[in-house]
Amino acid sequence: MARNVFFIIYTEQCTRFLVYELSEGIIKDVLDCEDCKELSVWLSRYVESRRQIKPLVQPEYFSCLDRCLRAKGVSYPGNFDDIIFSELNVPRVVLEFSRVKYNLLQKHRKNLLSQEIGERFFREDRNRWSIILELSQALSIPNLIIWWQDGNSDKFMTGSVAHVDSKNGLEIDDNILSFHQLKSQLPEMIPKGSEMAYGT
Repeated sequence: MARNVFFIIYTEQCTRFLVYELSEGIIKDVLDCEDCKELSVWLSRYVESRRQIKPLVQPEYFSCLDRCLRAKGVSYPGNFDDIIFSELNVPRVVLEFSRVKYNLLQKHRKNLLSQEIGERFFREDRNRWSIILELSQALSIPNLIIWWQDGNSDKFMTGSVAHVDSKNGLEIDDNILSFHQLKSQLPEMIPKGSEMAYGT
């Protein structure tokens, strides 16, 4: 059974919230409000409220939406980085960037592919990959993940989410790419005639 796919759009200071639903290829208006409490009441119908929410590891990277929902005891909904559209505004691919901070990219790839560590890493990020997969399925388009090494703008790794039953659903490409290699191979990963239209 298909799950609900919603888009929450908000101003930089969280002074207004717009919610849209994607259903059978049609975008529907759901909510237009200026109060995070009203948003949290609506969202609580779809996500489980928690007395204790996982603390912010790096608060400077979190949005006002995350902060205001946490204050109301509602879990932050999943997000994604970009959708790439064709020149005719047809969605082509869901794009997600993943920063690797503590390991070299080669080591992170090895960890993801290993049985024990890879399964643990996958479980920790399962909700994240679920969002990417569900959105790509709802739009009937592929998804693309680009891992990048923090502090090194010339190391990249690519892959996609096929399913979220186990770590085997995370399909990781073979090679670590330089920026030049990534740039030259992107046209093969994304359908021709597409352009970046917007991101979250």
